[in-house]
Amino acid sequence: MKITLLNREDINTAKWDRCIDLAHNGLIYAYSWYLDITTNKNWKALVTDDYGFIMPIAVNKKFSFSYIYQPFFTQQSGIFSKNNIDTKTIISFKLFIENKYKYINTNFNFANTSPEDKEISQKTNYILTLSSEYETLRKSFSKNHIRNINKSYKNELSINSKLSVNEIIQFKKQNLKINIPEQNFESLQLILEYCLKTKALKVYGASFKKELIALSVFSFSHNRYYNLISASNDTGFDKKSSFFLFNEFIKDHAEETAILDFEGSNIEGIARFFKGWGAVNVPYYNYKHINSVILKLLKK
Repeated sequence: MKITLLNREDINTAKWDRCIDLAHNGLIYAYSWYLDITTNKNWKALVTDDYGFIMPIAVNKKFSFSYIYQPFFTQQSGIFSKNNIDTKTIISFKLFIENKYKYINTNFNFANTSPEDKEISQKTNYILTLSSEYETLRKSFSKNHIRNINKSYKNELSINSKLSVNEIIQFKKQNLKINIPEQNFESLQLILEYCLKTKALKVYGASFKKELIALSVFSFSHNRYYNLISASNDTGFDKKSSFFLFNEFIKDHAEETAILDFEGSNIEGIARFFKGWGAVNVPYYNYKHINSVILKLLKK
């Protein structure tokens, strides 16, 4: 297998996106438009002959050396193909980037399983198959979730699906749990605008007395709804609005040939919330490689 490293300007975008369209493990994060947004067009590609296997890498520079990192709003990267991605292929791609880059911290996707490796760690990602009737799905909800869902419906909440991109961004900024750089909000806005334009966006806002108190926004590709962003203010937490929103989403999309991708998490409380919907863990893989020379420089 011959692997070639291409700069962004040398990538055949049509062939690239076609590969993602057909890939058995295709994900929204790997489309060229998405990568252009999240890396400010600063990404490269590993490709085999005629784009049979492809792998995007986000590249940055520090201390005069280039390194591979995982962009914000991009949970999984790695190798994509319509063909079987076997262990030999994964190892070939890993060795290729190791020979080119001295520091690597990136995520391989759920289909990129490989033998045990001290440089690879498993990350949690919960997904819920939506193909059953809502009442069947509800039977898999945890007892705590059902209690909180019932409480939320006593709080006179309503759904607002007409929020603008600017309203979504502003609400998220006002209710941050961790600091997010402004440039990442700019990327988020572009992602939302693109998905809205292509009708690949589902917006669920929870209102109480006409005031927005929580929201969940979902992007869509490959029969997968991605839990792109969620936010809640104090009233939203008190009113159990997150249980209200996700229950409404699941009711609306039950019996579809699709899955709900909760996008994580390794944080215990968040993982418990996702798992409580009857979701199952389909892990992805973090790959961290540090060349010994670079490691010495970083320790200075």
